Amino acid sequence: MITKALKDPTFKKKLLISPKEAVHEALSKEPKIDLEMINKINISVLQEKEKEMILVLPFIKEDRTILSDKEIENISGGTLWVCGESG
Repeated sequence: MITKALKDPTFKKKLLISPKEAVHEALSKEPKIDLEMINKINISVLQEKEKEMILVLPFIKEDRTILSDKEIENISGGTLWVCGESG
């Protein structure tokens, strides 16, 4: 969805204004996606500003269970983008 948002300004705007609707629309074309899951979760979209980095920490269960390396691998993702001046 990040790639789609970077290539499609209309989708990007919709993703920022109405993320759940945009995600539902984008995933409705994918096979084997449980669209009902989208209705059960909150979806937030943030756009970094110049010279800003946003870190997203994973959810930790209330019982403070430590996630295994495999569980962390399954929930982690994303790309690190470094913006700003070089040098």
